[in-house]
Amino acid sequence: MVLPDTSVESCVLSCVLVAERIRKAVMTMVVPSNTENPLPQVTVSIGVAAFPEHGQTLEEVVQASDKALYESKRDGRNRVTAAPTQKAA
Repeated sequence: MVLPDTSVESCVLSCVLVAERIRKAVMTMVVPSNTENPLPQVTVSIGVAAFPEHGQTLEEVVQASDKALYESKRDGRNRVTAAPTQKAA
């Protein structure tokens, strides 16, 4: 997701809040099926990263987000995880 007009200071927090709303909305969805019963509950795991906090290029930010996503999955799934901020060199 892209959140334009978001300050650097609030970017990660804003992204996490939006991702959490998406996660909760997905959990409440009723997904129809070809039978009389809907599909089981659907959940999502989401990794959050922001520019420039988590990388200086698109590739670095996507990689940071991907790592955070897999951390969400390792920690039990159905959660939002923000990438750790890169250390200054």
